Amino acid sequence: MTVTEVVTMSTGAPATGVPAARSPVDPHAARLTRWSWIMVGLFFVVLVVGAFLGMAAVSWLGLAEGQLLSEAGGSGWLVAAGLLLLEVSPVAVGSVLGARATRLGGGALAVSAFAVNVLLALYALTVQLVQLLAG
Repeated sequence: MTVTEVVTMSTGAPATGVPAARSPVDPHAARLTRWSWIMVGLFFVVLVVGAFLGMAAVSWLGLAEGQLLSEAGGSGWLVAAGLLLLEVSPVAVGSVLGARATRLGGGALAVSAFAVNVLLALYALTVQLVQLLAG
């Protein structure tokens, strides 16, 4: 007895070897979804780089360790705003890419990429603003 006969007997339909049909996704939507997920990974890289730049800025502005950038006056606020833009930029781009992919029919993967990017952007904004306003 061959495999085809066993499959035919158990399912009632002949085994054709053709994979199950998947819903077609626009290649452009798939590419946008992929780049949206890449922006999530890039966010964590930029977060680490931003932390190192923030520590360097503290010493550059003449602040003692543990002081906030907002305590340095206008230049501290300017550096803090630059770091905020640096940290939020990958997930802002990822959110736009995820939204476009969703509109083009990227499916659940595009929607989840959009949602994760938006949540990470809100996280970065909240953390930075709390740190700035805490002092």
